[in-house]
Amino acid sequence: MLLFDFNHELAELNRTWRSYLHLLTSSPEFYACSLHGDKGCGKTNLIKTYLQKNPNAYYVSFSRGNKAVALENFRTACFPNAGSAQDWDDAFSKVATTFKGKPVMIFLDDFADLGSDAELLNAFQKFSLSQRNILLVTVGSHIKTERTKEVSISPRSLADFCKVLPGYSKQDIARLYAVTGGVLPVMKELDEDISFEENLRRLLQHDSSFSQFVPALLRETFRTPASYYPILYSISQGKHRLSEIAADIGFPNNKCGKYLEALIDAGFVVAERSPMGKHSTYYLKNSYLSFWFNYLYRNHSLLVSDTERLLEIVFKD
Repeated sequence: MLLFDFNHELAELNRTWRSYLHLLTSSPEFYACSLHGDKGCGKTNLIKTYLQKNPNAYYVSFSRGNKAVALENFRTACFPNAGSAQDWDDAFSKVATTFKGKPVMIFLDDFADLGSDAELLNAFQKFSLSQRNILLVTVGSHIKTERTKEVSISPRSLADFCKVLPGYSKQDIARLYAVTGGVLPVMKELDEDISFEENLRRLLQHDSSFSQFVPALLRETFRTPASYYPILYSISQGKHRLSEIAADIGFPNNKCGKYLEALIDAGFVVAERSPMGKHSTYYLKNSYLSFWFNYLYRNHSLLVSDTERLLEIVFKD
């Protein structure tokens, strides 16, 4: 597995923390922080690295949107000796008591899973504005308080690939980057000690993380994931206008537009406005998605039955 560093993002988090500590004795520019980026860009790996280096940082998962479980996770991570919290106000009150006078940073991962909970949002807002020694960092969410510092994390870049593949030619680095899009979860099978062709063969196994990431992500994001495959495939085949996509898949324009908005919100698709601002064109978010729909979705039978034939098709193109 390729080992990428997060030095740039770690430095940005450290600058944010130092700024917050400095503001404890002056007028604050921000009360909370938002760490965001597309799924698969490495937010969890970044947080794990930061926690290892900073004993004053804590982590809480709000995954799956279950309030009772989230409150218990909050207690376990931040106030294990203070008893169970009855509600969100009580939970944040226990956090304030536990860390009274101690500067700490608390990562709230998958905060958006509970983002529609009005009680949580109100408690979060009040706590952020009242507690000067505790910096709350929402992860994977753009939910903001009155003043929020934003820290973004992107997929690994071409320069990152050059660092971890010193024995590769520039051409093979560029090809591997184009295939994966810098999306970390799809690169688990990669090995710097084997050739580009052998790495690609590993990726094109039906049970590889590379093959399984798109279906898993669509299932996790949408209640009816099958409805979104035709739109994504249509875009991958060069249909970029709403009318073109709708005609290609047989959807009415208004229905197709709603699905496109959902795909944009979920990070699968980006929209670009025309210079005159009259129309938008739609594109897949990264080259990994383009590759997946062009080769794996279109040739799923070969993915299961004949990897070598699929490799031939990829190299021919």
